[in-house]
Amino acid sequence: IDGRAVGKTPIDGALILGPGEHRIEITLPGYDTYARTVELTAGETRAEGFKLERSRAELRVLANVAGARVSVDGKQMGTLPLEEPILVGPGPHFVRVVADGHEIAERSVDLSAGEKRTLDFTLVAQTAGPAAPVGGNGDPRPDTDPQPPAQLDEDDDGLHPLFWVG
Repeated sequence: IDGRAVGKTPIDGALILGPGEHRIEITLPGYDTYARTVELTAGETRAEGFKLERSRAELRVLANVAGARVSVDGKQMGTLPLEEPILVGPGPHFVRVVADGHEIAERSVDLSAGEKRTLDFTLVAQTAGPAAPVGGNGDPRPDTDPQPPAQLDEDDDGLHPLFWVG
């Protein structure tokens, strides 16, 4: 608060602040910083809630074949061209691009929070040969995805109360 560390949430009891404007900033690794300025009047008691948003990275996927299907960490993300970047958490990710009549293209990428990265895939046409069995998602190798990287605890809803008195 006002540039001074006052503790970790949850904070027991109220924080005593004087009247006037105060800058509240809350940080947690893996999350975007929460910042807000509040105006308190003398004798005012106020409770403020906040929700931390997980830090994200932006991933754009391009390929030389329109209609190619994109998956990230085994989850289908859509077909190319994608209108919006794919938002992912920081850390390692496995990207796969699949198009009928083309060899599968795969790549691992490690992203930092706030990073914006573009991956450009060149899909190579398959040569004539016996048809490969196709899985339910159209992928001829449905069981070859590696395990997706560990994710942050999804049970944490990011809600943490904060109370102060003016």
